[in-house]
Amino acid sequence: MELILAGVALLGVIAWLVIKWLARSEVKPPIKRVSAAIDLPTPAPTAPPPSASVVELPEPQIPPALASFVRQDASALPEEQRQALLNRLQTIPHPPRVLQQLTSPGTLQKASSAEIAELVMSEPALAAKVLATVNAPLYGLHKPVAHLGQGITFLGLNSVRSICMQHMLKASFANASPALGQGFEHYWQASAIGSELCAKLASKLGIPEGGVMVTQVVLSFLGPMAALTLMPQDRARCLHTASLWERTQTEQDALGISGSTLGQWLMTSWGLPSPIVQQVARMDACLEQPFEAARAESTATALSYWCARVGEQLATGGPERWAAFQWEDDDTLDTALVRPYLKAVLGDRLTTTLQDPAVVQSMTTLMTGKPQATT
Repeated sequence: MELILAGVALLGVIAWLVIKWLARSEVKPPIKRVSAAIDLPTPAPTAPPPSASVVELPEPQIPPALASFVRQDASALPEEQRQALLNRLQTIPHPPRVLQQLTSPGTLQKASSAEIAELVMSEPALAAKVLATVNAPLYGLHKPVAHLGQGITFLGLNSVRSICMQHMLKASFANASPALGQGFEHYWQASAIGSELCAKLASKLGIPEGGVMVTQVVLSFLGPMAALTLMPQDRARCLHTASLWERTQTEQDALGISGSTLGQWLMTSWGLPSPIVQQVARMDACLEQPFEAARAESTATALSYWCARVGEQLATGGPERWAAFQWEDDDTLDTALVRPYLKAVLGDRLTTTLQDPAVVQSMTTLMTGKPQATT
């Protein structure tokens, strides 16, 4: 019996040795340890996904007058002169707090019609003025609008946004000298035409930043209006009839800085969000700074600036009817650097959109003050 048990144990040992030998003889790939100091091989490049063709901008042709133009840096002003200007700006009444909310990034990009209506309704006087504007004979409504939400539906969110800002800014300059009334009226009309054109073009061209663009256009006229209140009246009285380039030169000669800088100071002192202040500054710089590349944000900025300049042209005895306006024929110094960019990026699309019946009707209505029948 003992002999049998010993034999079984021996067979077990032999079987274990055989299994172990087979396991060692199995081929296994070596484990490769990569040192952190060794660069891993770069994978082969893959073909980039298809994308839209890159728009090449023409070589900027800067007119001599703009080439020699220098925008005065506010930091170069003597501290006493700078503080005196800031103190005078403080005498301009602050607009309602709702202006800060309307110009916040979240509201500009995401607010719905209901949210805008709620904001405006928080200022009853402002809501009443907006409703009065919507119900004015200018829009030729067959049935009066009784609720702000209806007004937004009829006019469009960005048009109502523009109307709200214009009413608030008008209130801030309500006590300005009557001798400057013609100048202020010019800027109100220019901002109304420019912002409405901007809203229509952004919608028709599929530019998503329509709310920001309309806001930029309206706020860009804040600086010229501030300059009117600060400059000697004999120089300010006819300033609105000058081109932007001429006006900027005059403002800098009289005050040491441009109206654009005054507008930035005023928006900052009113607590408006810094993104919109910076966007207005970039828009104002389109006067003298050529575009380096075609980008979505550059297109929105260029189009906003161009709409503001068109608003000024039409508010200063431009074509009596919008249908007579041909943007390709514009040769003003104010748009010399923007026109080539818009032609390269938008081209015939802009020309076609300007002839769209809805755009023609809206602009003709603003310019004549009479509702136009649709055909």
